Amino acid sequence: MKIKPYIIIENFIDKEYCKKIVDYTLKNQEKDPREFYATYGLFNNRQFYEDLPYYDTRFGKFDPDKKILETAAMAKDVFLNNYKMDGDFELNRSHVNFMFKNAELASHKDDRNWDEPIENLPSRTYVCGLFLTDDYEGGELVFEEEKISLHPSVGTVVLFPGYLTRHGVNKVISGTRINILIHFFDIIDRVAETLKNGDTPSSQLGDVVATLD
Repeated sequence: MKIKPYIIIENFIDKEYCKKIVDYTLKNQEKDPREFYATYGLFNNRQFYEDLPYYDTRFGKFDPDKKILETAAMAKDVFLNNYKMDGDFELNRSHVNFMFKNAELASHKDDRNWDEPIENLPSRTYVCGLFLTDDYEGGELVFEEEKISLHPSVGTVVLFPGYLTRHGVNKVISGTRINILIHFFDIIDRVAETLKNGDTPSSQLGDVVATLD
């Protein structure tokens, strides 16, 4: 069976809450070593959830982690149901990704060089992108081998196996492209992965991983 190169889920989160995330994280953005980029870490960032709660109408209370963790839980289910896993599937990291004018991302596959065999990988990356803005020009998400360019609307989630689907982002011409990136690892060879990174990928996210199980 052919593996799906990407999956799109539209209107996963309402525009109002997406705007709240954008407004808050723009004010508190952190430096990124890449030019024309900024970032804002999410998981285990208690200040973010305390300052920007999500009101859960079902239970009549503020549930600050709900929408971000709900997105991660959905992504985990999609990946487990649509892709063959060979190792331990774990949440790795999540952050808000800001791409300002002139930012771009070269086409690539995660975890490996262009021609490196998949079977040599100690881990495989799966990517979930939740789009928070769409009022920018350029900045299309490009799946090169599928000859597809996407400009997702606010609240849309795009999921794909980063190790397998070659992907990149066209140069942002105007505006600011903002999305939340959630990365999962399929840890095939934990010893090799530990040696490569100096620590296991989920070492700082154990409480979040437990929440998603």
